[in-house]
Amino acid sequence: MSADEKARKRVARAEQDVRLTNRAAHTLVSKHSGDPEGWRRARGRSWSVAETLRHLALTASSVLEELRIVAARGALTRPRARSVSQSAKLRFALTTWRFPENLQTLPGTDPGGVTMTPSALEEAHVVWAAGFIALLHEHTPAFLESVRWAHPRYGDMDPVEWARFLRIYFRQHELRLTVR
Repeated sequence: MSADEKARKRVARAEQDVRLTNRAAHTLVSKHSGDPEGWRRARGRSWSVAETLRHLALTASSVLEELRIVAARGALTRPRARSVSQSAKLRFALTTWRFPENLQTLPGTDPGGVTMTPSALEEAHVVWAAGFIALLHEHTPAFLESVRWAHPRYGDMDPVEWARFLRIYFRQHELRLTVR
């Protein structure tokens, strides 16, 4: 398989990850929105279902916005800024689908007690997913490899890695909502 074919396959997988992540968000909305009280009620020190879904939409939207900013500046020519430790942690997370429990939220992604209606949350998830898929299609696979934004714990990640990261991150939150 050529390098170009591998790059196209990576982008196709990223698109699938985004679509599956979006589908998971819609499943969570439909599963939990039938109980208006439970929708807004936080349990213990955690967020409510509505707050969690808003956090996920804010997180994905923030990642998309940062990747769009980097892409607009052009291809990065510097080497990937990721230490050996960060690379090992990222590889572990992306292959085992497990993050540490103390994974910090990205700036600007705390729902701040704001709850949205189920339809507004579904729309927020549609918007970020459509934007992410558009980003993947607006650029060549080779260019996308040079679009990198740093995660605080894992270092530079390209859109393909971010798509997988978001899918796993959503899954982690989905599991937390399920075990309540």
